[in-house]
Amino acid sequence: MELDKSAKVASIASVLVGVLVSLTTWYTNLRIQNSQDAISALIQREKEVSVKKGEMELHKAEVVDSARVVPGFSVPMARSFALQYKAWLEDKTNARFHYVVPEHLSSEIMAMWPAWAERKGLMTGRPCEAEGLLARQVVLLDLQNEGRGDAVDVKLRVKLKRPPSGSPGTGWREPGGQGPLAYSELGGASAGWDTVELSLPDLPGSAAGTAAGRRYRVVLASVSGRTSLYGTVLVPVSVSWQDRMTDKRLSEPVLERNAFLLNAELTGAEIGQMRDLCAKARAGQG
Repeated sequence: MELDKSAKVASIASVLVGVLVSLTTWYTNLRIQNSQDAISALIQREKEVSVKKGEMELHKAEVVDSARVVPGFSVPMARSFALQYKAWLEDKTNARFHYVVPEHLSSEIMAMWPAWAERKGLMTGRPCEAEGLLARQVVLLDLQNEGRGDAVDVKLRVKLKRPPSGSPGTGWREPGGQGPLAYSELGGASAGWDTVELSLPDLPGSAAGTAAGRRYRVVLASVSGRTSLYGTVLVPVSVSWQDRMTDKRLSEPVLERNAFLLNAELTGAEIGQMRDLCAKARAGQG
């Protein structure tokens, strides 16, 4: 009997030991598997990070090498424009800027700039009335490629409207909900406006050597202050180009990013009323 009990105890103990060994083995294998999974996940994450890093480096290299056309505005007084334009015509090789006069404006600008150079037609407005005295200006779009690659097949998308009177020498205004619209607000005008696309010269990048840094000034409009427009008016919407290095088509908005500064420059031509002179004129008439 004692032997049977001892045998049973030994058998139970053997089973328990086997169960403990099995549990220990299972737990050890589970930890090993979890460790392997964690290592695999870490390796995979490192691969993904490496791939993303490579993509970022590639993108960075593309950005550095790609063409980057930067638009901006300049609004010189009419005589200043005329003298600069004349100097460019006489020596295009050494000029800082190369002018582009769209065909929609060419006849008008060609007719006006010689008079401006001779100090004719430089002032408009009514100095003795609320409108005040205004100076004639020319709105120019400055385009420069600040990237390494060449910008080719450059296109400028503009809104266009011809003068209601048909005469470039007669001023006109674009009506708005609360008075005439300023030139910087014409991007939202629609009635009577057409949208056209202008082809512009290529813009070489810094990798082009001597041609690098070439700037173009596109003539857009003749104005007096913010709201007085003359002749046909072009309003730039966006500029696009083909990057010769990356073969990608890129674009950049124009007016919406520069409207505030443009409006400020146009305000500078609004000289205002000449109260003292008007008072003397009235006194002399009396």
